Amino acid sequence: MKSIYICLFILFLPGWTYAQWEKQIGVNVIPAIGKSLEVNSEIRENTAYSLNLALGYTFNSRHAGVLDRRLYDGISDLETSGAFVKAGGKIYPFGFKGKSQKASLYVGGFAVLSQYKQNAIRDISYSSYRDPANPDFDHIPVSARGIIVFPAATIGFSSKISRQLMLDWGIQKSFVTGRKDFIGKEFNNYQPGAGTPQRDSYIGYIQGVVSVKYRFDPLR
Repeated sequence: MKSIYICLFILFLPGWTYAQWEKQIGVNVIPAIGKSLEVNSEIRENTAYSLNLALGYTFNSRHAGVLDRRLYDGISDLETSGAFVKAGGKIYPFGFKGKSQKASLYVGGFAVLSQYKQNAIRDISYSSYRDPANPDFDHIPVSARGIIVFPAATIGFSSKISRQLMLDWGIQKSFVTGRKDFIGKEFNNYQPGAGTPQRDSYIGYIQGVVSVKYRFDPLR
């Protein structure tokens, strides 16, 4: 419980520190497909740019992509959990005129810190590996855990629903590098904060953004 309070303090700290800035707080609903909760905040001094912070947690996800075309790789019951933090900013190209628009294009960049804990069952009869001590034992538990940092880019639109409600929608492209401990095929592994990679390595980690946010002290 203490860690939750610390995370919430970090999330709201920018808004308290910069009282004259517009503050927004919302939830991205797309990661819920992968059993992830993502709460995001945004602060803006003007209509041209903003600072962003998001916190989230993945709860024992077995998600393997929207189409769930998981290839059998000798791995079953693969589950992923872990916390993630995204910190970065957005630029609103058409906001430099100083006027707030009903729908604004944005581009952004983030640094993502992702913790992962994975557990699965490996079918050793699927590979050439055999445990000499247990020659008849065909299934063994395997796990992977760690913390990685990777960059991500996002593009989308921020639209006004009402005076104090906003809807952000777009896509996030993550560049997960440096991790070597995937269980089975990489594209079957869910990464907290990034989603599931596509089989095409050039496409990689693509995740949707649909975030409903509440605005405090709206920009004029």
